[in-house]
Amino acid sequence: MGSLIQNVRYGIRLLLKQPAFTMMALVVLALGIGANAAMFSLVNAFLFKPLVIKDAGQLAGCFSRSVKRPDTYRSFSYPEYSELRERNTVFTSVTAHNLAMVGLANGDTTQRIFADLVSSNYFDTFGVPLYRGRAFTKDEERPGSAIPVAIVSYSHWKKSGGDPEILGKTIRVNTKLFTVIGITAEGFAGTMALVSPELYLPLGMFETAMNDFEGASRPLADPTNHALFLVGRKKSGLNAQSTDAQLALTASQMSVGQSSTDAQTFIARPLARLSISDAPTSDAPVQTSSMLLLFMSGIVLLIASLNVANMMLARGAARRKEIAIRLALGGTARDIRAQLFTEGVLLATLGGAAGLVVAYWSTTLLMRSIGHLAPLDLIYNAAPDPRVLAMTMGLCLVSTVLFSLVPAMNLSRPNLASDIKSGEGDMADGGKPRRLWSKRNLLVMGQLALSLMLLCTAGLFIRSSVESLHADTGFRVERNLIVEIDPSLAGYDATRGAAAFHAVLQRVRAIPGVQSASLAGTTPFGMIQSGRSIQKSTDPLPDSASTAKLETQCTYRIAGCDYFRTMGIHVLRGREFSEAEMSNKNLPVAILDQRAAETLWPKGDALGQHIRLLPTSANSTQAPQIAEVV
Repeated sequence: MGSLIQNVRYGIRLLLKQPAFTMMALVVLALGIGANAAMFSLVNAFLFKPLVIKDAGQLAGCFSRSVKRPDTYRSFSYPEYSELRERNTVFTSVTAHNLAMVGLANGDTTQRIFADLVSSNYFDTFGVPLYRGRAFTKDEERPGSAIPVAIVSYSHWKKSGGDPEILGKTIRVNTKLFTVIGITAEGFAGTMALVSPELYLPLGMFETAMNDFEGASRPLADPTNHALFLVGRKKSGLNAQSTDAQLALTASQMSVGQSSTDAQTFIARPLARLSISDAPTSDAPVQTSSMLLLFMSGIVLLIASLNVANMMLARGAARRKEIAIRLALGGTARDIRAQLFTEGVLLATLGGAAGLVVAYWSTTLLMRSIGHLAPLDLIYNAAPDPRVLAMTMGLCLVSTVLFSLVPAMNLSRPNLASDIKSGEGDMADGGKPRRLWSKRNLLVMGQLALSLMLLCTAGLFIRSSVESLHADTGFRVERNLIVEIDPSLAGYDATRGAAAFHAVLQRVRAIPGVQSASLAGTTPFGMIQSGRSIQKSTDPLPDSASTAKLETQCTYRIAGCDYFRTMGIHVLRGREFSEAEMSNKNLPVAILDQRAAETLWPKGDALGQHIRLLPTSANSTQAPQIAEVV
């Protein structure tokens, strides 16, 4: 211990004696370690950091899968959820929820945010008590009860000023007044990592708050309205096979949600941290991307360590006489290596501390820059947790070995006779001119090779991004303006909403300089995209995995007249929608893109043919729709 303290003191004196070298080494290490710490901090928040949930391993998603088509899933209706909650023998508690986009009044403006419509046992199922207030009751959960109460998230409460008297006060959501009855626990976001709804509303407010982007809104009590995602807390001692077997038995015994054409079975699967879906999903794509980014940042650390190693070799050339004298006076090679390694540990520790500051600053800046773009509330905390601290300590150790090992081994075996003589210590390798394949040259070559690899990779990413920006999107990008309007956020019903859309459209068309204007439910590259399966109307309905091959999966959107002219999309054959077709639901028509038309009618003409629009997975009990291709 005394020798270690002496080495530390001597190392500190040397570092202070050479401030230029020390500062340069610290900057290089801070950038290398900081880049890795920042990247791991983000990956940790996405994939590894425990969620604010009690015994998260006991939670599982409950999914409804078609018996005839095992690759097809759908959500649950409230009657199904209610019966499953009573009948199941797998979960100690099952909760239901779904996200809705609502308008929260903030002074004279309305802010669009996400709210989670949840059942009364939502917080109990997650095992997370509220920070303040109470949870929802069964009366508030009951479909159609319309009891206007709300629970705000902890982060929303803090952003709003942290009013200690907020309980009992009212907020305006979709023009309706809601009484705040609770505040969630700090950091709680349900099953999601990093993002959280800002409001929680009871399921009884479903009709008031839920958005419908397909124009087919139905009450929550409707057995065909499959709009709920289920999360359950499993009983201990159940494996995956027994869980699925018991859930399948429960599904076969249920009185709702089962029919000869739509028989369903239930399964339980782990929940994804980064998505909410009616089908089992995993975070594997994000994990793969994260590993790639960590590998790239690891190369940055390797370059930084090689850089510092080269600096220490150059610095060591000037210390050969000092080390030779210490060896001549009785010091051992082991003592010299311990001293040099201690100096490396000091540099790496200081660089790691600076790297943590760099990581904290950079990740905070990144999250703040994207925070205002996200409709969900970001709950990222840049302060390093034990995982990030342990990772940083590991990086310091690795970097110490990388940049200290070669210089320590090289300097602990000097040529005493030549190194003690004055003047010859200025040479690079024991008084000899440096060869092409010397250690320092090899380190420089390694740095250049790794740096060029990173630069080439970054160049490819930049070029791909630039080409993506200038890629042919199939529609006109310039001189187009998109305005999003949601009358439901102002409390409009379907009839008033349709009138509002029509009035706004006519006023926009009357603005001088506007060439054309149209309406659409969604936009290309927008936040929300809708998918639908279609087939020729003459094909049999798919009722099994084999007949499902007759389907064609496509992205679709509901559009008004003049949509294609406004978007600058050329109609190859046929015509656009007419005003009459927009206002009359008894005139079902559709426009296909060239790929869909060639897929359905590879050797014929799609114009004038009829397609069958199969129901979405959330509305699997609805009858298919027939539309004429115009």
